Amino acid sequence: MITTDFEITKETIAARAYELYINGGCQDGQAEQHWLQAEAELKNACQATTQAIVKRPTSQIMPTAKKKAAPAGKTQVATQ
Repeated sequence: MITTDFEITKETIAARAYELYINGGCQDGQAEQHWLQAEAELKNACQATTQAIVKRPTSQIMPTAKKKAAPAGKTQVATQ
């Protein structure tokens, strides 16, 4: 089973909102706008990641173990 639930915490939203504040020239009065934009960006990123995981073939998500080959020039002999 593949878990595709991502938790977006208030701390993560606050950190992204602060980045938007800094990138926007530190202008006051846009805290709510920055918060909502940060929340939307993070939700979209989680959805895109979930879709990418779900669309991948199972072999890429959980690769099967490869069998080790015998070293070149050596054969395995069964013993009793």
